[in-house]
Amino acid sequence: MYDNCEEKELVVKAQAGDRGAQELLCEQYYPKVLRLSLMFLREWHAAHDVAQDVFCRVFAEGQIKYFRARSSLAFWLLAITRNYCYSHLRKRKYRIRLGLCAAPTAMEMSLLRSKDLNPEDQCLHAEEAFWADGALRQIPKMFSKCLEYWYFREYSYKEAAKRLRISVKLFGLRKLRAERLMQKKYALWARGTKRPR
Repeated sequence: MYDNCEEKELVVKAQAGDRGAQELLCEQYYPKVLRLSLMFLREWHAAHDVAQDVFCRVFAEGQIKYFRARSSLAFWLLAITRNYCYSHLRKRKYRIRLGLCAAPTAMEMSLLRSKDLNPEDQCLHAEEAFWADGALRQIPKMFSKCLEYWYFREYSYKEAAKRLRISVKLFGLRKLRAERLMQKKYALWARGTKRPR
């Protein structure tokens, strides 16, 4: 049925909600999206998650209707993929910086192994994970929930705000405040003046 269709025709049909055209486009571009996300993230499972998120957003959530054919569909999909990858990497960086990564990812474990951590460094990592858990319990729940939804459940600002029944702007402010509270608690812990309970 779609054998002789050009990309433009498939895009028009996909924008109209034709599932067959959407599936064909997904099959055609999934390898490219997966390859780009794998290049950015260097972790197979995370790359698959990002690729699936991209296609869910584009086809299941109806974002394909915003494609204007100023460029190729491949370029548009890869731009969305790149943004998802940057977002994923940002979240991972903040998790590590705030001590929210109790269990390191496979890539982080390989980095840890390559540095040949001694038992002292392994204990320090375990203590930081313990600290993060205790610090999260000490900050007010309205702030810790923001960190939970953003870092652990990986919701977008919009999704997290909807779950918490607050505005997106308020969610962003609370998340920023929570990060600052965690950094202050970390500074106290690092100086040895205060221990988490």
